[in-house]
Amino acid sequence: MDKEKIIIFVLAIYRITDKFPKEEPLKNVIRKNALEMIEEYFLFLNKLTLNNSGNNPIFAKLETLDHLFILAEKQNWLNPKNFVILRKEIQKIKEEFKNRNQNKAKSEIKENFENKTLRLNSNREQRCQKILEVLGKEGKIKVSDIQKYFPQITKRTLRRDLRYLFQTRQILRVGDRINTYYILNNKGENLGQNNPSDVLLLS
Repeated sequence: MDKEKIIIFVLAIYRITDKFPKEEPLKNVIRKNALEMIEEYFLFLNKLTLNNSGNNPIFAKLETLDHLFILAEKQNWLNPKNFVILRKEIQKIKEEFKNRNQNKAKSEIKENFENKTLRLNSNREQRCQKILEVLGKEGKIKVSDIQKYFPQITKRTLRRDLRYLFQTRQILRVGDRINTYYILNNKGENLGQNNPSDVLLLS
């Protein structure tokens, strides 16, 4: 719901309530709630998320207006169609806010996921770089050797790091099971048993 539509909606309320009896208090009550609703709208316009629940001031004002229109309609001052139209507009505004928030929430979830993925990839790259540095010094290492440098990281995660280094042909896998160790692949070559299926043993 853009600003122009909200303003048109409030102006429509003013035109209709202008037809109320001159001293009718309901006129001022409806106008007051309409102004407060548009004020809340502008206050929340740039917020990241608009709460769709009844705790949201905008939704609360729209609900109040809806009930006031029902009350005004029963007074038979105007053609009931006027209030039917206003109430339909209220539902449209609420629905548009709801859709807007859902889209914003999906966007935030996607953004958070992407940021988390970037952080995970960054952390993995840092670990992999450290593993390569250790291999450059030690010549060969086992998973247990690597864990000494990353005491807070699980063996499962370190095996994933090794899998990545193996798949990108930066290291070679030698031996089998508990005797497995890793060396740098300085020539970008494969040893006899270093084929892609071997990486499954790392999981």
